[in-house]
Amino acid sequence: MGEDTVYNFVHPNNEDMIRFLRSKGYTILNMIEIRKSYSGENLTTTIHVEKEPFDY
Repeated sequence: MGEDTVYNFVHPNNEDMIRFLRSKGYTILNMIEIRKSYSGENLTTTIHVEKEPFDY
């Protein structure tokens, strides 16, 4: 809609959405959400922020 700043919660591995937003002229400003896993939670995926791996 032409706004200079938008706030989206996009999974770091959602390359299609990131590519779409970049095609509209947006870039990642800086946001990361981190948390400890819940008791008994089995994290099965690894995501990368730059070169840093995180369990997800």
